Amino acid sequence: MMTVSFADTKNNVVTFHLDDWMSYENKYGKAGTWLLNYAFLKYVIKKEKNNNWQIILTTDYTPYLTVRGLSEEGYFYSKEIDFLKNTGHIFDTYITYDDFVSYYIVR
Repeated sequence: MMTVSFADTKNNVVTFHLDDWMSYENKYGKAGTWLLNYAFLKYVIKKEKNNNWQIILTTDYTPYLTVRGLSEEGYFYSKEIDFLKNTGHIFDTYITYDDFVSYYIVR
C-alpha cells in the first residue's frame, strides 16, 4: 500500500513512503516504481512553487550525488537527488527539524 501522510498540515509537511517497497518493485519493476517517486516529486515541486513549500530530506544526500546503477543499493534515492538537481534545486547544509537532523533544499 502506498502511503502519503500529512504529518503537519499546518506547516505543509508531507511524507511519502511505500509500505512494502519490494512488492511494488517486484510487480512493476524498478522503472515502474521510479514513476511513483517521480510523480510525488512533481507534485511536491508544484506545491513548492505555488504554496511556498520547502523540500526537506531526512537522509544525507551527499553519498547519492551520482546516480547509482539499477542493482545498487540507494538507486532510487540517487535518482531523486538527480531529479532535484536537474530541476534547479540547490542543496544546502543540514538543519534540525523536529528533533532529527535533516538536509534541506532551497530553490
